[in-house]
Amino acid sequence: MDDEPDDLTVDVSADGDVALLRIAGEIDTSTVDMISDAAQRAVQAGADTLILDMSAVTFMDSSGIGAIIALQANAMVRMRKPSQIVERLIATTGLTEVFEVEPSPKPRHSNVIRRMSDTHDASSRIDFAAMSLRSSTTWS
Repeated sequence: MDDEPDDLTVDVSADGDVALLRIAGEIDTSTVDMISDAAQRAVQAGADTLILDMSAVTFMDSSGIGAIIALQANAMVRMRKPSQIVERLIATTGLTEVFEVEPSPKPRHSNVIRRMSDTHDASSRIDFAAMSLRSSTTWS
């Protein structure tokens, strides 16, 4: 993890009283103010609902949790498509009880296998299937 503030991007789009904040990268003490600043500008522009698209967040520490909770002082906050890292963190901390969380779509493994069968020969598909079985096996 780098301490540079540019490890995070926050893109804001608004539609009436709803602002969508697309957050990507690492949320920590060096970047968390970017989220607070973007949210503050959106609220000042008339948003009373903030939707946080967290699908591209790769890291979040306690400062990120604090910032998201603090956003609720000025607007209704909903989280959209949290990344697996964020989803695990908010479930562990109980934040799913604090504001609405729209779940991330689950990956479709059958589509991956189908696409591979279109582009690879039979031996490649067999090798892929064997590799998948080995990687899902737990060892004692």
